[in-house]
Amino acid sequence: MASAKKLQHKIFGTPSSSIDTLRPSPSDPRLTINIPKPTSSPSLVQPKKQVNETPKVSRSAGVESNPKNYRDRLTTQLESEYESVERHRLAQDQRRERHWKRWGPYLSERQWVRNLPSLFHFHRLDSEPPPQATVREDYSANGDAWTHFPHAHSRSRAYRWGEDGLAGLCDNHQRLCFCLGLWNGVDPILKERLFGVTGHEGNHGEDCKELYYYLDSTPTHSYMKFLYKYPQRPFPYEELVRESTRRGRDVKEFEILDTEAFDEDRYWDVFVEYAKDEDDPDAISIRITAFNRGPDPATLHILPQLWFPNTWSWPVPRPPKPVLHLSRPGTVSVKHPKLRTNFYCIPSPPPAGPPSKSGEAEELEGENITPDILFTENETNFERLWGGRNEGGYAKDGFHDHIIPSHRPAQHQKSDLGDGHADGVCLATPDASPQCSARLSDGQQNPYVNPANHGTKAAGHYVFKDVPGNGGCVVVRCKMTPKKPAEDPAITDEEAFDDTVEERRGEADEFYGKLAVGPLSDDFRGIMRQALSGMLWTKQFYKFIQAEWLNGDPAQPPPPPERKYVRNKASFCYYIWNVSGYQFITSSRTGNTCTLRMSCRCLINGNTPSSPPGIPPSIASHSLWSILPLRRSNSISSRASGT
Repeated sequence: MASAKKLQHKIFGTPSSSIDTLRPSPSDPRLTINIPKPTSSPSLVQPKKQVNETPKVSRSAGVESNPKNYRDRLTTQLESEYESVERHRLAQDQRRERHWKRWGPYLSERQWVRNLPSLFHFHRLDSEPPPQATVREDYSANGDAWTHFPHAHSRSRAYRWGEDGLAGLCDNHQRLCFCLGLWNGVDPILKERLFGVTGHEGNHGEDCKELYYYLDSTPTHSYMKFLYKYPQRPFPYEELVRESTRRGRDVKEFEILDTEAFDEDRYWDVFVEYAKDEDDPDAISIRITAFNRGPDPATLHILPQLWFPNTWSWPVPRPPKPVLHLSRPGTVSVKHPKLRTNFYCIPSPPPAGPPSKSGEAEELEGENITPDILFTENETNFERLWGGRNEGGYAKDGFHDHIIPSHRPAQHQKSDLGDGHADGVCLATPDASPQCSARLSDGQQNPYVNPANHGTKAAGHYVFKDVPGNGGCVVVRCKMTPKKPAEDPAITDEEAFDDTVEERRGEADEFYGKLAVGPLSDDFRGIMRQALSGMLWTKQFYKFIQAEWLNGDPAQPPPPPERKYVRNKASFCYYIWNVSGYQFITSSRTGNTCTLRMSCRCLINGNTPSSPPGIPPSIASHSLWSILPLRRSNSISSRASGT
């Protein structure tokens, strides 16, 4: 059996008969949620459209089939006390034996426009709620947050109070962040965060204009899965803003599916999976799988990015910067006073074609794709935004300039058009025409990324050329872990890497299979699982120190005095620095009902309250789960299946 076939059978093999007996009979196909499983290697066959089942798992069957996995070893160790691997991790986290919730999806996807829309809508009558994302970043005199920090600034301007990124991950104090970056070869900017219209632009107010889906997550985030749909045509930034602004409030909203961006299925299904090691919450495997759903071959750039939030530009004296540096080929080492880890960008196999009639994947010839490791600084590009001078020479948007010729400043552009120019225009390009595709003259050094291979922001740049259409796929594997390759075989062994991801997914199946008690159909099990996963994905880190926000930072120009009278003038002292969220309780085993409770860990007037103001203690009590339904999660539609 070919290696690709072995791995395919290993990951997508049929379950045992003992597990099948736990599944309910097929249900109404109109309720079916079709989520394709991403392949773990480009040589795998794309899975067929099928129901996303979340059955109970038979422990006895698992022991017989694979006696070496973590679940079976834990079953033997705990015996009658065993409930599931995930509940064991929850108990470890509660007893503070393992910090399983240190890393999670706490990174906002749109810090530039909105971060926390509803959590703090409780407040005392004589006070105001703390500001949301753009409001926190707003230092204008009139309080017009959307105009003061627009989307066009988000890639070039360092945030003060939070970070954002697509399908992102960070620790619970947001010391280190990870997100996905993409480029389709025609957009004038990299896709690093979600786009939407502001309150001034949308005919019904602020609204996100993207297609993204939270597919799976466990309470400890030991396994998570995310789907983003990325057009192969130029992203219609300007069209979305122009048409949304033109429409009145009595007309429906103009969505991205109303444009031609997804016509003829010319888009990428990009799946991102996170899987923590079985007994190490600080070791995280990241698998990115992209499917070309269009009819023709296409090129895709994938940039897994790691960076430090800018904490050094605000205080006096200026604190030392943390450092990301290239310690060996493909390895970024992290040096931070409270974090020590490594980020491994593993070489990827060449693209794989769609499955043939016989079911075998077409294995394309070619060498492995080795990423270029890029470094820049998470610093504001004063030159691009306001015509100032950049300190240190490298800026937050350095990867955009390095990869996309049309994004570079005018002095580094030629007047002639190249083969990579954008087909459309984009209001989000401050000082370079997207029609002008230019390259640096021969022999000129690229000034946008640091050739010394260190900085506060790093990325692995993978380029997959001519990925076959109709289901061709590519896979990127990265791992963040304090261990070295000699200590962790998954860093160098693709099968060991994929085994980790699939074992965590199996443990998620076990957890949700036992959580869904009663005679529920496959459809309702899938709906419940994705609903809870979506809530888990929307947990966010929130930081706000009111005194610093009102008075400004010592290392920055003082804010206009008028802003003190725009908002928060009657607020008491807020000091918030934590992952905040709802709490989901599953204590009842006699029925299918669940309880939602709100939790907010913050300092108010210097004290930690027993419950948030205005919330009874009985409602704000603590539980195992912390779930925050903040970001908009699109409903699963026919396009979510990618078929």
